Amino acid sequence: MKAARVVYPVALHVHTQVSGHAQGSTEDYVRKAQELGLKCLGFTDHVGPNFQGAPCPVYFKELANRYPSRVNGLVIFKGAEVNITHFNELDLELEYIKLLDYIIASVHVGIAKIQDLGLEGNTLRVITCLEAFGKYIDILGHPYLNYLKINLDQVIPFAIKEGVIIELNLSLLKVGKMSFEKAEELVRITRENKGLLAVNTDAHNVHELGVFSETEIGEWLISQNLTEARDVINSWHWYEVETYFKNRKSKK
Repeated sequence: MKAARVVYPVALHVHTQVSGHAQGSTEDYVRKAQELGLKCLGFTDHVGPNFQGAPCPVYFKELANRYPSRVNGLVIFKGAEVNITHFNELDLELEYIKLLDYIIASVHVGIAKIQDLGLEGNTLRVITCLEAFGKYIDILGHPYLNYLKINLDQVIPFAIKEGVIIELNLSLLKVGKMSFEKAEELVRITRENKGLLAVNTDAHNVHELGVFSETEIGEWLISQNLTEARDVINSWHWYEVETYFKNRKSKK
C-alpha cells in the first residue's frame, strides 16, 4: 500500500502542551492549521489529576469563556477529552462540560485508578457511561485499542442511539495500537448502524495536525471512502460542523 496525502479541513482531536504529555501551544496549532488550510480546529486537552500535568477544571471554564471562537477566519471549537473512569463516571464535572462546545469521552487504562476490566467489564463501563451521560458526550474516543478490549458490536450501536459520533483514531494505526482490520470493523459497524464517524489524528504536536502523508494510512482512507464521505464529520463544511455542535450543546 503506497503513501497518500490526506488533509481533513476539520481537526477535532488536538492536545496542546497543557495536557502534560503533548507539545505546542494553542497559538502554535492555530498557525499550523492556517498554514494547512484547515477551516475548524478543536482543542481537546485532558483533565487533571488523572493525567499528570493536565489542567484543573477551571482551565476549561476560562477556555470556554475567554478564548475566541474565530482567529483570522479559522473556526475554533473549545472542548476536552474526558476520561470514562468507573461505571457511569466522567472526570470533568457537568458544570464545566456544559460550557464547552463539545466533549470527547475515552477510556485510558493505567492512569490514576482507571483499570482494564476485561472485555465484558470494559464494554459495560462504556455503555453504562453512555446511558448516564450520552447527551453530554459528542464523540466516543478511540473505542478500541489492542490492549483495551471492548465489544464494538455492542458499544457502537448503543453510542449511535445516543447521538454520539464514533471516532476512528488514526494515531492508533500509526503506532500499531489498532490494526487496519479492526479499524475496518469499526467503520463497518458504524456505517451499518447509520452513525457518524470522526476521523481524527489525535495530534500531540503540530506535525500530526490534519495530515497523514508519510504512511500508508492516507491510501487506506481513500480505499475505505473516508476522505469526503458525508458520514465523516471532518469532511463537512465548517458551518455544518458548527451548527451540529451548537444544536447538541443547546440540548445539554
